Amino acid sequence: MIVLPTSAIQLGFAFLMLLFLAWRFFVTYKKTGSLYAKCLGYMLLLVTLPILYPFSIALFLSFGFDDARSIGRFVTPSIAGLQYFGLGFGAMAASFYYFPQLSPKYAYALVLILGAVETLYSLSFAQEPNMKPLGVIDWHMNNISIILYNIINGLGTIPLVIGFLQKSFAAKVYSRAAMLFFGSLLVVIFAPLPHQTIEFVPFVLYSILTNAGLFLMFGGFLLQIGVQQRLTKEPSVV
Repeated sequence: MIVLPTSAIQLGFAFLMLLFLAWRFFVTYKKTGSLYAKCLGYMLLLVTLPILYPFSIALFLSFGFDDARSIGRFVTPSIAGLQYFGLGFGAMAASFYYFPQLSPKYAYALVLILGAVETLYSLSFAQEPNMKPLGVIDWHMNNISIILYNIINGLGTIPLVIGFLQKSFAAKVYSRAAMLFFGSLLVVIFAPLPHQTIEFVPFVLYSILTNAGLFLMFGGFLLQIGVQQRLTKEPSVV
């Protein structure tokens, strides 16, 4: 039976939006040589590409291919495991900001080690996904795994947001600070929720607010990087 491809649409939109943002960071890196732009570009790229796996499963299930359920059994641990390679670049950017005297590769290694532990833990909870009547897929994500993933994600993202907010307030550019603050707030509050609900209306609402938050937050990063590069010289290589 063919059903509304709700989860597939949500994943497809997130994929395209994050890929666009990654492209903008690489364009900024090419123009400015900013290390932050380079790290955040690779972060978004490597976080985005694994989304193709659950997107494909969601699309197949929407068109009635129930055999895809067995293929999608390991969506949660495999996607998170692959995305840690991208999240490590966010930690590298934060490390460069707060600990410029240290190699940012230590921060990258820390994320990979913690991510490997979380991935191995979540493997024991892998289940086949279920398609709900209005096209929302229940991936059966473990709540502890979700919390651990968000903590590891926040190791790089949250300190960088705080640092960039300080620069925006110091420069009295409150519009840029508002983008970063409210974007980050939306992400922190709503990003974990679409994966934990199977009700159509909350799923759509949480997904919209999460995407809006991501766009505002990374848009704020882009604006800050452009201004910072014009005002100061920063190393352009890792």
